[in-house]
Amino acid sequence: MIPGERQSGMDKNLITSTSVLDDEKQEVVVPRHCTLAGFTEAMADRKGLNVSRLEPLTRLEVRTRNSLYEITVLHPNHWKILVRGGRFFPTETAAYLCGSGYGGTLLKVAWIGVGLCCELSSEGLRVVTSPVEDVQIVEKALPGPF
Repeated sequence: MIPGERQSGMDKNLITSTSVLDDEKQEVVVPRHCTLAGFTEAMADRKGLNVSRLEPLTRLEVRTRNSLYEITVLHPNHWKILVRGGRFFPTETAAYLCGSGYGGTLLKVAWIGVGLCCELSSEGLRVVTSPVEDVQIVEKALPGPF
């Protein structure tokens, strides 16, 4: 546990964080997964896949609560993808898969995690999906070299 934090007596999934602002001590109760330690702990056994470990041209299907996305990995080390699906990507669009999280500031980079929201970036637009329900490799990469 981080200094200044303590487990709330109400629930083991809540943390009471103490901070000082303008010489005034304040306590705030936040969900544990919203802290760095809690987020790291929650990601340790989360089902999903790391895009940066896939071969170029690997195709994925990502089903979220609201949409189905078809993703082709272009440059895994740079998280570059082609994506189609959902309201924001009606046609195949070049984008970056930044990672997954709960929709806040913490993000597991290059990761598509079940139960988490994916964050995609394309042409200056940041898109956060609804929570991922399933992720599948549809087609392995073509044999290389090209």
